[in-house]
Amino acid sequence: MTYLTLIAAWSVYFFLHSTLAADAIKNWAYKNLHISKRNYRLVYSIISTGTLAAIIYLIIQTPAPLLFKPSWPFAIIAVLCILSGIWIFNAAFRQYRFEAFIGLAEENSTELKTNGILSRVRHPLYTATILWSIAYLLLIPTTTSLTSVICIFAYLPIGIGLEERKLIKQFGEQYLNYRKRVPALIPRLK
Repeated sequence: MTYLTLIAAWSVYFFLHSTLAADAIKNWAYKNLHISKRNYRLVYSIISTGTLAAIIYLIIQTPAPLLFKPSWPFAIIAVLCILSGIWIFNAAFRQYRFEAFIGLAEENSTELKTNGILSRVRHPLYTATILWSIAYLLLIPTTTSLTSVICIFAYLPIGIGLEERKLIKQFGEQYLNYRKRVPALIPRLK
């Protein structure tokens, strides 16, 4: 595998992730495929998980040179990043219903959620992704790991921008005020 193949695989993953999350595509599927919101979300989750699994398989099958020798200080930092990411992920799903998020239940709420961790950061799942990506690179410091992390970090501003555009369209001034008060990824120290 070349690094271009890995970059292409990540590009396809992010393209599908963003395209299938777009309101226009969802509305088309609801109308023309007669699929419910819940079932669409489930299909979306299956496609996302499947394409991510394919990328992980591609990475595992590719021998890659080490960038540096892993050491216990890096392992400690990585474990702290993993645990922090898990805490943030769990805190986020106290605000979202995990079952609805993956398509196993209907989402009942249509209000803007700003409680809990969402009062500190607007995109906690992306924050957890950043922490897990750093941990991955520190624990498995190969050229394929670095390529993957660069792809993930390059996509984050795009993903955040697309998500925020949808939220502004849905919640208008309420979301714009929330965005002024709460940072996107890193909480303010007060």
